[in-house]
Amino acid sequence: MKNLLLITTFILFSISAYTQKDGESIKKNAKGIIVEKGNFKNQKKDGVWQYYYHDGLPSLEANYIKGVLNGESKRYDLTGNVIANLNYVDGEITGKQTYYYSNGKVLSTGEMINGREIGPWKYYTPNGEVAGYVKFENGVQLDEQSKKK
Repeated sequence: MKNLLLITTFILFSISAYTQKDGESIKKNAKGIIVEKGNFKNQKKDGVWQYYYHDGLPSLEANYIKGVLNGESKRYDLTGNVIANLNYVDGEITGKQTYYYSNGKVLSTGEMINGREIGPWKYYTPNGEVAGYVKFENGVQLDEQSKKK
């Protein structure tokens, strides 16, 4: 799931590789539905950018500073539910990350540095009960899921 999110992010951000003028940018699909909205400053993405699926439902909300992802990013599923709150520092997924089931309940939460899981990750059942913990080091799972941190 995380790899799919990273690939989706790369594709979305690669779409706007050409030079833009400063100010608000709004892109629409052939049906006139907004698919991308944000601001450019010094010809780089700056501030909150919003991306939408072809039907107009939100796909991604991300914050940029000088064209680089920084701060919180929200990912949405095809029905508009938040499926991930990811944090970026200088374009890398770093800090606390939270993934959600489509029902809004937390699926997992943990820390990442430069896109790799570290420390204990906490996993939940779809009804919100703690399912267990898994320890990671530099993105590698160190143990099987357990009920202990």
